[in-house]
Amino acid sequence: MGGWCGWTGAVMGVTAVATAAAASAAAAGPQAASADGQWTLAADDEAQGLVLRDAAGAVQRRYPARSLDGRERGRARQVLALAARRSFLVSFDGLPEWWEIALDPRAEPVFDGLVHDYRMGEGLASAGFLGVRRTRLSEPLLIVSTDGAGFALGRGAAQADGRFELQVVQLDVRKAVARFNVAADLQPGR
Repeated sequence: MGGWCGWTGAVMGVTAVATAAAASAAAAGPQAASADGQWTLAADDEAQGLVLRDAAGAVQRRYPARSLDGRERGRARQVLALAARRSFLVSFDGLPEWWEIALDPRAEPVFDGLVHDYRMGEGLASAGFLGVRRTRLSEPLLIVSTDGAGFALGRGAAQADGRFELQVVQLDVRKAVARFNVAADLQPGR
């Protein structure tokens, strides 16, 4: 469980990291290439979603940026390649979800609803390979940091008192497992 426990010290200086990540995404448009160079995922502002391309540049899939029920829409804010998980991780403005898109052809199916026993074939699954694993959040979160074990650190919007909430999200169980309320002017070493 070395993932999020080691982040307690890494919380220091998170404001600078989050600000740099947001500025970088805004300048170039959110996109990322997989570690093996076979896939690229980029925001498609015209279509209000994401487009996945293979190494030759051919469009393989389009993903509308909306909630599962279609009631909420968002704009891709960040796209990160997670080499250890062979996937992309996406955050949104206006949509309180993170999406993980698996690039592994052997990825397990995705179950979006409640399932009593997935091993018995209960529930309706969608393909794991290139499918969307949605993590529902309390608010849209900026992805601050990730680790290879399936943990990610997200930062919420600044509150009226200048503080903000950090959430540790476990990507396999698709939920926040810890929350920290921190000062916006956090400085390393203090």
